Amino acid sequence: MTAKELEKNGYRYHHTASRRGYTRVADIGTVMPYKGRFGTGYIMFLGKHYKNGRSSTQFEDIAYYVK
Repeated sequence: MTAKELEKNGYRYHHTASRRGYTRVADIGTVMPYKGRFGTGYIMFLGKHYKNGRSSTQFEDIAYYVK
């Protein structure tokens, strides 16, 4: 599922957060169900990439899409 598909189905982008963990390149864009503090919806794994082209092995970014 992509961000456009989530928005088409009534979910709206809420925010992006950084958390401890590692996202493999193959898993970037993976969507998982979410139910918590911000509502019900999905989180999308974005990885953590820097301007110099390197990626973090300790942190990852996730985007929240909620109804």
